[in-house]
Amino acid sequence: MGNREQLDRLIESRDTIRTKMVSLGLSASDDKLDELATAVNGIAVKTSSNMTVSGATVTAPAGYYKTAQSKSVSTATQATPSITVSSTGLITASATQSAGYVSSGTKSNTSQLSTQAATTITPGTSNKTAVAAGKYTTGAVTVKGDANLKEENIMKGVSIFGVAGAAEGGGTVEEITNGAGGRSVYINSEVPKLPEGYTRLKYIESTGTQYVNTGFKPNNNTRVVMDLQGATTTSDVYMHYGVTNFMAGKASSRSWNYYVYYNRQEVEYSTRTASDFTARHTIDQNKNVITTGADTRTLTAETFSSGYNMYLFGVNNNGSLDYASPIRVFSCQIYDNGTMVRDYVPCKNASGTVGLYDMVNGVFYADAAGGAFVAGPVVLDYTLPDGYEELEHIQSSGTQYVDTGFKPNNNTRMVVDFKASVSSTNIPFFGSRDALDLNAFCVFMNNSAYQCDYGTQYRTGVGNVNQERTVFDFNKSQIIVDGNNIFTFAEQSFSGKYPAYLFAVNHGGAPQANGKITGILYSCEIYSGEDLVRYYLPCKNASGEVGLWDAVNNTFTGDAAGVGFIAGPMVGTSVSKVVLEDEVLIDLTGDTVTPESLLSGFTAHNAMGQLIQGAASAGKPVASGTFAQGSLSQSVTVSGLDFKPDAVFLMWNGINRSQSRSILAAACKPASSSLGFAAFLYYSGGYDVFQFGSASTYFVMNSNGFTCKTTSQQYLMGGYNWIAVG
Repeated sequence: MGNREQLDRLIESRDTIRTKMVSLGLSASDDKLDELATAVNGIAVKTSSNMTVSGATVTAPAGYYKTAQSKSVSTATQATPSITVSSTGLITASATQSAGYVSSGTKSNTSQLSTQAATTITPGTSNKTAVAAGKYTTGAVTVKGDANLKEENIMKGVSIFGVAGAAEGGGTVEEITNGAGGRSVYINSEVPKLPEGYTRLKYIESTGTQYVNTGFKPNNNTRVVMDLQGATTTSDVYMHYGVTNFMAGKASSRSWNYYVYYNRQEVEYSTRTASDFTARHTIDQNKNVITTGADTRTLTAETFSSGYNMYLFGVNNNGSLDYASPIRVFSCQIYDNGTMVRDYVPCKNASGTVGLYDMVNGVFYADAAGGAFVAGPVVLDYTLPDGYEELEHIQSSGTQYVDTGFKPNNNTRMVVDFKASVSSTNIPFFGSRDALDLNAFCVFMNNSAYQCDYGTQYRTGVGNVNQERTVFDFNKSQIIVDGNNIFTFAEQSFSGKYPAYLFAVNHGGAPQANGKITGILYSCEIYSGEDLVRYYLPCKNASGEVGLWDAVNNTFTGDAAGVGFIAGPMVGTSVSKVVLEDEVLIDLTGDTVTPESLLSGFTAHNAMGQLIQGAASAGKPVASGTFAQGSLSQSVTVSGLDFKPDAVFLMWNGINRSQSRSILAAACKPASSSLGFAAFLYYSGGYDVFQFGSASTYFVMNSNGFTCKTTSQQYLMGGYNWIAVG
């Protein structure tokens, strides 16, 4: 090949190489052959190790790769979305995805909303929630109507769901007592139902510094009805309510006479005394007509209105409290042109603040001066809320218990009406203690007796445990069972840290480890000093949960263990006391009649007001029998009777082997002790009296018979007749 030909081929190869190098960005279009050689020599050989991964990006640096190269990217699992629902109902699904390659696919999640099925709401005396917040309804929610909601069916002065009453009536039943022991049920509109957590009081009392701002500005059509009682006998000026142009009270420091102001007019009730002021009475200022007791005065009707709110327990004098009145207020109603605008009930609210609750507007009024009213006695309302059912008792199977929320101290009293189903070693009954023998106020059932702990003291072997219904009264340092004082501790001063339990003992903040008692609770009362702080009634709430209703604080308490109590039978409606306008019409609360003491074929109402059927026969039950002649025994038992004997009479022969004598013996035995008996020995020529020893020869009466025991065999030789009398 000639030089020219070789040169042409070399130029062609150069151009081919340059074209490729230019396309690869490794040389310029005018590079000479030696420049191209340098560029080719500078090409680095690369592998996958030169590649880098950052997030979702794979970077392959420039260079020559002899073969195909790859670099793995990190993988990630597809995130599952979370679902939230806002307070406005907005549903949001969101997911936080971690970095990496995610394979194709679908991820889903669900969130079950709280639902409420179709329901019907029956209106009652307190507000009811038709649909709770956050609930999704799956059916219609219906509020029931009542065709009887008419003005003619509602007492005048009372408004129900906006319907003002027009009916006029006479005296109303003020109190019905349901059950023994004074369980008062108030059923008229004068004692309405307070919200849950509130405690009704008989009255609230001002010491002369407290007052209530009603928020209502009186006018010529205003009416005020106040049930009150003066709490002092000092002869100062006291105004019970009002503003400067509408008020009433004792407006003179020189007398006890009443003064009532109606705009520019005033009326004085003369010849009043201190006892009139301190006696409970009612003042009714109805526009221009004023009535106190049987005394009515009428002033000239005028037209006016006040620019200031009416005060109670004093007068609003141009925005300031004046003539503060130390009185007790039992109730107060305010009307505006015939419409009730305030209906005040004395009470404690759920926080324990003493004041007045307005049943018209559902508002609680505390002391506007920032102090505290004096609380009157607690008035228990034993009527359960709508939808509740009262039960005879609640029952524990040994796992449930009640947390009373009350921390005992040395002045605590707990009265527990209970029936134990079993008794075993040291089973907790009720109460609490911080630790062993520390701030203790608790009771255990220990086989046949109680163990009681008080402060740092404890006592075993107290009383007798049985499986009968028993009222256990732990009254401060005294232990009283069924009315009998069986033990008294030395008084101590202490205060526990933990609330008392029922059916268990709170030991340091948790139920005592050795179990909970199995049994039936009929009721429980807890006192702090002389103040009743808990009164528990067995019931089933509107949701069907079985537990206790506290009539003091108007609260429901269920099983603290979350298992659920066993419901006893539902209590029927029974009335044992009726009071009409301070007159007692019926009072059965002191009755002692029982089916066993009432003759068969007759009926009566017991102290609970319940109708009972007589079960007693006209005379005492009697049974008799004979034991075989000649038998010898130190213990003879008769059973199978249908009653428990009160007395047993015996007659037999052959007590002495050398002579025949007839013996008549009688024994009368109380339920809790064994008595000896005297034997009268009859024989020809006279009789002897032989006294059997009380410790060595005695009867034991059983529920269906008796046992005669002796330490001497000869006293119980056979061949005798016996007669048992109930």
